[in-house]
Amino acid sequence: MGGMPTVRGTRITAQSILGRLESGDSVESVLEDHPYLDRDVVEAAALYAKANPPRGRRGGKLWRSTS
Repeated sequence: MGGMPTVRGTRITAQSILGRLESGDSVESVLEDHPYLDRDVVEAAALYAKANPPRGRRGGKLWRSTS
């Protein structure tokens, strides 16, 4: 997880829930994949992740190729 906020008692990050919802998945599909969560938890995790975006350098290549 690398210090990312997770849903209590799980290893599911708030960012992963937000990513699924922003890519078009519904709350119901998240709940089907994780039946131990409830709707309020999924919505709260998405709101938290949206309000607190990750800090630091973005992933990817550090240097542009010169060729």
